Amino acid sequence: MEQILLAIQKIKIDAGYGKKKHANAADRKEKYHQYMGVTLIVLNVLAVSALFYIITSTGDKCITIIALLLSVLAVVLSWLQTFFNFQKDVTGHRRIGNKYLSVMKKCARLQAYLGSNTVKDEDIRKSVEDLGQEVDGINQEAEEYPTNYADYKKAQKGINNEEEEYTQKELVM
Repeated sequence: MEQILLAIQKIKIDAGYGKKKHANAADRKEKYHQYMGVTLIVLNVLAVSALFYIITSTGDKCITIIALLLSVLAVVLSWLQTFFNFQKDVTGHRRIGNKYLSVMKKCARLQAYLGSNTVKDEDIRKSVEDLGQEVDGINQEAEEYPTNYADYKKAQKGINNEEEEYTQKELVM
């Protein structure tokens, strides 16, 4: 029985790391999306202002070049934002993270059932096998949404700081 509990705990821990890594990756890519979006708005406002100045004045050569450069930079940023499609990645990372969270909760429930001796041996084996297969499926799906080393280290730091633990007060509520 101890080996089974250990296997469930390992699945739960792996799912916890996966959840936190993908949450971190989603947050990171959402920041990229927001920074690019705000930068694009500012560049477009500046370019339009410069073009308006050019149209309504004698047309200073320096202002014309600045307007042109701002417009080109806005086009490049817009292309990059479309190419990287950060919003799609954010949605994918959040979905993967939620699937890992679901596995964690299933592990916790199974651990509780085992602690109360209300599960038959064949049900335990099937549940652990099902959890393993579910994690394998999530891992395959997650290949489309890779995380980086910084996402992992941030997840590790959060787990080591016990961000995932419940307090006694929370358990009593």
